[in-house]
Amino acid sequence: MGTSNKNFTKGVLGGNIQPGMKKTIGHLTGAATSSLEKDQAIFDDCWKQYITHKNEILSSPEQIDLFIQMVSHTQITNSKIKAKLLFLNAFCLYEAIDRESQNEQSYYSQACDLINQAIRYSDESEYHKLHALLMAKVGSNSISGTKDYDEVLKEFCYGQGTSSLMPDSFYTNGLSNVIKAKTNAYKQGKLNEEIKHFALNSLWNLPILLYLIYKYHIYVPPTGWFSFTWTPFYWLWIGIFGLIYLGYICRFFRQMSKGDNIWKNEMLDQYK
Repeated sequence: MGTSNKNFTKGVLGGNIQPGMKKTIGHLTGAATSSLEKDQAIFDDCWKQYITHKNEILSSPEQIDLFIQMVSHTQITNSKIKAKLLFLNAFCLYEAIDRESQNEQSYYSQACDLINQAIRYSDESEYHKLHALLMAKVGSNSISGTKDYDEVLKEFCYGQGTSSLMPDSFYTNGLSNVIKAKTNAYKQGKLNEEIKHFALNSLWNLPILLYLIYKYHIYVPPTGWFSFTWTPFYWLWIGIFGLIYLGYICRFFRQMSKGDNIWKNEMLDQYK
């Protein structure tokens, strides 16, 4: 009995799987791969159908509901593909908001629920981007009808993944007003800080520098072999305070001359 148990343990741990067991594992692996490919093909077909017939689908509330129901009843086993189908329905409702303004709140609520389900199935950054678009278009989840730009940009900047279903430019363009408003506010705040920083440092540095230059200008060094002169010390102090003030000037103009894209990227980095 002891020998039999040792041989069984050795066989499993050592990789000596019986031919029947190998066949079963191979069959399960192949079935899983086949199921994933099938699910992906079903999603691709649904996505293509929406993109191709978008105008027809979004032509009326009845057509929108019909498409949503069709996608919702699609049989999918893979969780990532389920998330994609939920994204598709949420995306459809997002685009329907502009066309069916009387159903705005209903579509917004449904779309938020669907995209949050998609995130629970597969936490992809693109799903958060769509959620950000919904929040920017209608309002935040917590307070209906309000738009919290900070929360919108947190969702937009969530994760590091690139978008695969829609181009990144689609989400950026959809949030252009939010990004522009927050960039301008961020830029103005930073420029005000820099002006204050430059002014405060000029208050102590510039008078000292000017005083040293003045003293050096009127200074008359003594003559004679053993006379002590302050000239080298004036040069040293003027050089030190001059370099410090030059640093403030360079920093000030570097901030003032930044381009809009640099300000935008700095602003977005706060939410990553």
